Amino acid sequence: MSDALWKALGVITMGMDLPLRLWYVTAGLLGFAIWSARSLYLSKRLGTWPMRTLYVGSAVVFIVYPLFAVAFWADHAVDTPETQELPTQIIGVLTWGYVFLLAALVAIAKGHRAQVGALACFMLWMNSGVLLVCIMAISGVWL
Repeated sequence: MSDALWKALGVITMGMDLPLRLWYVTAGLLGFAIWSARSLYLSKRLGTWPMRTLYVGSAVVFIVYPLFAVAFWADHAVDTPETQELPTQIIGVLTWGYVFLLAALVAIAKGHRAQVGALACFMLWMNSGVLLVCIMAISGVWL
């Protein structure tokens, strides 16, 4: 594999540290996600277009964000805060777009908002570490 894919895999690995370290939050959200998936499956709403949009949106964040972070990784020897400002703002806008997409999907899910909301919370929580690592890698400011 190329060096960029290894770096992207490293971003995903670092991003999974947050949900793993805070396992008790992950376990609670996983319980709600299992409940909601079972409920949506029994009501035959697991394959509706809001749910498919939720799956695809979360997969895009999980795959595309690390590749974007690798492409614009801040190198302190070359990059300055001014050169990293635009990529940082782009990933910030994309992150807000993802959060608003999740909120819109929950809002339009008629009759099963609680279940879609539980799945959306779980997916946002699992992606939050990847989002945080990508933003830190692009901006060059590590916590």
